[in-house]
Amino acid sequence: MALIPPNLDDRRFQDLVDDAKRMVQQRCPEWTDHNVSDPGVTLIETFAYLVDQLLYRLNRVPDRHYVKFLDLIGVTPFAPSVASTEVTFWLSAPRDVPVVVPAGTHVATVRAENVEPVTFETVRELTVPPCELVAVATVTAGGEQADRTGDLGGPERIAAFADPPAPGDAVLFGLDRPVPGCAVLLTMDWVVAGRGVDPTNAPLVWEAWTDGGWVPCPEERNTTGALNRAGEVVLHVPAGLDRAYLFSLPRDLVVDIPAFPAAGFPGQRTKLTHAMSYGSRVPGRRGTPDPAQGYQLLATTVSRYTGIDRFDGGAMLTFGGFDNLVDAIGGVDLTIDQRVVSRHRQPDGKHRRAVPGGYAGPQMVYQPGPAHLNGWQAIDYARQRYLTGGDYARQRHQQQLVKAMVRQIQGADLARDPGRVDAIVRSLGRAMTFVGDGYRLVDVAYALGGLRPDALTLVGLPGRSVGSGAGYRGEQLDPVGRRFLTELRAGRVEAFLTANPKLVLKG
Repeated sequence: MALIPPNLDDRRFQDLVDDAKRMVQQRCPEWTDHNVSDPGVTLIETFAYLVDQLLYRLNRVPDRHYVKFLDLIGVTPFAPSVASTEVTFWLSAPRDVPVVVPAGTHVATVRAENVEPVTFETVRELTVPPCELVAVATVTAGGEQADRTGDLGGPERIAAFADPPAPGDAVLFGLDRPVPGCAVLLTMDWVVAGRGVDPTNAPLVWEAWTDGGWVPCPEERNTTGALNRAGEVVLHVPAGLDRAYLFSLPRDLVVDIPAFPAAGFPGQRTKLTHAMSYGSRVPGRRGTPDPAQGYQLLATTVSRYTGIDRFDGGAMLTFGGFDNLVDAIGGVDLTIDQRVVSRHRQPDGKHRRAVPGGYAGPQMVYQPGPAHLNGWQAIDYARQRYLTGGDYARQRHQQQLVKAMVRQIQGADLARDPGRVDAIVRSLGRAMTFVGDGYRLVDVAYALGGLRPDALTLVGLPGRSVGSGAGYRGEQLDPVGRRFLTELRAGRVEAFLTANPKLVLKG
C-alpha cells in the first residue's frame, strides 16, 4: 500500500488573503479599507493566487525530488527494510530432549476472509531445553539468604518475603539448566498475604540472571494475583550474550551533534570526532576537559545517528593507558594484514623526533603475518592511518586489535576474575575513564567473559568522502553501511551479513 504523501502546506487562497490582511492591521493600521475594490487588496489577492499555485505544485513534487531536497540539507533516509516482530513457539507437551527450531522456519499470521496471511521467517536458531525447578531461596532486603529447597513439597509453606515485606526482598527460583530465549512456566500455590496490594499493579518485578547480570523478564501471563493465590506465571527469559558484532564509525563521519548546555555547545553539523571534544569542555575550567561529560555528548550523537537507543557503558583510554592495558594482559597475538610503516615510533619504541611538517628518524615497520605485540607496538600499529585504505584500514586494524585482546583475556580467564580486573583498572588510574550507566567495569567484563572469541564478528562499514565544492567536508557511509545499522536495530544482523559477506572482516 502506497504511503499518503505529506501535505507540506495546507493553506489555500483565502487563508493566504486573510493572513495578509491580519498582517496589514498589525503593520499598517492606517490602511482601513480592506474591500476587494481597494487596489492594495487587489495586489494581496494577486500574490495569494501566485503563492497558492506554488503550494499546489510543491505538494506534488515527485519522490525523487524529496530525496534530493533531503540530501541538500544533509539528511540521509534509512534504507528499505523488511518488517520484523517477535514470535513465541509453544511446546504441545513437555519433552525430555531439547527441541530445536532452525533458523529460516516460516510462521504466518492467521488467514482471514479476503486477507492473505503474512509470512515471516525466523532469523536465528532457537533451542528449547527441558528444565525443572531444583532450588528455592529467599533473600531479605538486608542481603540475608536462606535456602528453602528442602521445604519444597513439605507441610510448611514458604514465605516469599519478610513480614512485613520490604523493598528489596526477593525469592529465587533455581532451574537445573539455562533457558535463554525461552518461556518458563512456574506453577505455584500461594495464600493471601499481600493485604492492600493491587494484583493488577503489584510492586513486584521478575528478573533472570544472565551473562549480563540481572535483567527484567516480561510476563506472558500471571494468574497468582501478585503471589496471593494458586496460579501460573509464564515468563520470557531474555537470550544470553552469545554473539557480538564489532563495527566502527569513521572519525570524520558527518553527523548532527546536538546542543549540549553542560558544555555550552549550541549544536552543529560537523565531524563525529568533534562530539567528544566539544562535550568535554567545562565552562570556566579551561584546559581541564571532562572525559565523562564528553562521552555523554558522543553517546547521544552516535545514538541519534545509528538509532541505537541505549549504551550500557563506554570507556575512554589515553594512549599511555592503552599501552599499559595491553602489557597488563600479556600482550596480544594477531595477524597483520598489510605492511604498516609507523609515523610515530622508532624500532626500539622511542618516539620519533618532531620536525616542521612531520617527524624524522628511523621508523618502526610492521610486516604482514602473525605477530605478538606489546603495549606500545599495539597502540602504534592500530593508530596509523597514512597507509593503503586510509582511515578505513585503521578502523579494521583497531577492530582486529580489540578482538585479539578479547581472545587474550578469555584465554587467561581474566574477565571472570573480578579481583584481577579491579587490580588492572586501579593500575590504570586516571588514564582510563569508564561510564557505566549503573554498571561497573567489573560487571561488564564478567558479562563479556562468557562470549567466545569466535562469536565476535568484525564488521567493516564502507563509506566515501563528501565535500562542499572542492573542499573536504568529511565521510558518509555507503547505502550498504546504513542498511547494516537498520538491520542491527531490527535484530536481523546475522541474516544481513550472510547476504553481504564482504562486510565481514577477518580477525
